[in-house]
Amino acid sequence: MADWGEKIGNSVTEIENPGVGVGKQFINEICQLSEKAFDIHSKAMESIFTGDVELANTSIEGYKKFIDHREEKLVEKLSLHLSDSILVANLRHVLWAIRRMAEIGAEIAEISINQALEKPTEICKELVMVA
Repeated sequence: MADWGEKIGNSVTEIENPGVGVGKQFINEICQLSEKAFDIHSKAMESIFTGDVELANTSIEGYKKFIDHREEKLVEKLSLHLSDSILVANLRHVLWAIRRMAEIGAEIAEISINQALEKPTEICKELVMVA
């Protein structure tokens, strides 16, 4: 996760020039995507520690329904509204990094679900006792 954060920081540093305008709306959309990625990752980590399968599922669904779709739409917008190829490339890198961090969160949530499924249930305990 830290590696992706560093990559975002490097990309932002490269495009942080006076006079280069991305637009507040686009910046707000990137921030929303980033906040959702953080939420997905936070819920996934919490589900690891609590064993909450519903929370893990919420995390996975958040990635599938919001991040995946939204990141693609923002990349399309970039190409249509910005002409500076260096700016576009760096913003695409930022968006990809945010998407990847959310994807890692969804993968953590899957691990949480797998851990929950590995725990013995009452039914399994009864079967083991009979055998």
